Amino acid sequence: SAVAGKASLTTQVEALTNTLAIQCGYTTGTQIETSDLPVVTAEQVTSIDYNKDLAEALKNSYAIYSKEYAMQTASDDYENNKTNTLYAYQQPRSTAMHRRRARPLLSASCIPTCRRSRPHLLRRTPISHRQKDVSVSRVQYTRGMISKMAYTDALDTFTTAQETEVAARIDLLTAYNTYQWAKRGVITATT
Repeated sequence: SAVAGKASLTTQVEALTNTLAIQCGYTTGTQIETSDLPVVTAEQVTSIDYNKDLAEALKNSYAIYSKEYAMQTASDDYENNKTNTLYAYQQPRSTAMHRRRARPLLSASCIPTCRRSRPHLLRRTPISHRQKDVSVSRVQYTRGMISKMAYTDALDTFTTAQETEVAARIDLLTAYNTYQWAKRGVITATT
């Protein structure tokens, strides 16, 4: 029945809202309002200085710090005769050197994604053209000049263009945030 279905959906929405509240550190029953995702601007993307950001990422990387600390501890232990095997020193050293050469995710995801997405997002003509096509198709359909299928195709094309733009914005935001996290030294990877 419709009433039972509506009650079930209401319960599911409340459960999801409470789960989100708990995940955000609030108590259940807290009303949480969501907003649109932030937009990455062209200025933010063009201001990326890879070499400067890479130096900052290497300086801030906890992974590099921890490997270098392990290397220094192993070196001190070897020099102070706490361990007598050279391997105890060389293993952290080789790991630290490998980590130092490893590139943070700065180049792995953000740069190509930002460069690929930026032109598409800065020129909004495909969406506006599709919107005009839908308006023209609607008029043509109401006057009997095109079939319902042609009108539905125009609507589908417009919807697909909108979804493509939203997906590109999400990809750009994800890549930009990943870049910023890598710059802070939070994310590293061997690429």
